[in-house]
Amino acid sequence: MTEIWTKQKLFDTVATHLLTQNEKSIDSHGNCVYRGTKGLKCAIGVLIPDETYSADMEGETAQDVLRQCGLVLDKGANHLAGSLQSLHDKYCVESWKDRLSVLADYNGLSPTALESF
Repeated sequence: MTEIWTKQKLFDTVATHLLTQNEKSIDSHGNCVYRGTKGLKCAIGVLIPDETYSADMEGETAQDVLRQCGLVLDKGANHLAGSLQSLHDKYCVESWKDRLSVLADYNGLSPTALESF
């Protein structure tokens, strides 16, 4: 049976990853990418299994990439995935924790994953 990712699981996984990595996933030109230099992964890149990732995925939408990976998101989680990707791409690393907290509140999610950072 296929696992369906809830908004909470998606949030917890991505928030923990981003705050642990504490660095944007970028290519050699400074563009945000699913898999960047130094083995870094963006908000969506962390959800892509290593054996599934292909450089051809770069430039595709988050929803298309997750679908290719067979990741099934619960209702509302697709929108959250896009919000998490935007957070990674548009905001400075120093603001991530605060922005994640706001995102959790807006989506009615527990911010517990942020407590250890």
